[in-house]
Amino acid sequence: MKNFLFLLIRTQKPCTITAYGFTIINLRAFMKILSTAWSYFALLTTLYRK
Repeated sequence: MKNFLFLLIRTQKPCTITAYGFTIINLRAFMKILSTAWSYFALLTTLYRK
């Protein structure tokens, strides 16, 4: 019962991602940031291997 109450309390507040506390980032923007970061990482690892 205690775990269930904890779960209910946690689900009342939505989970959000913020950019340095200034603005809330939506899922589409977050996915774009991750995609761009991965592209840069892949490019740099390719350049350093050669």
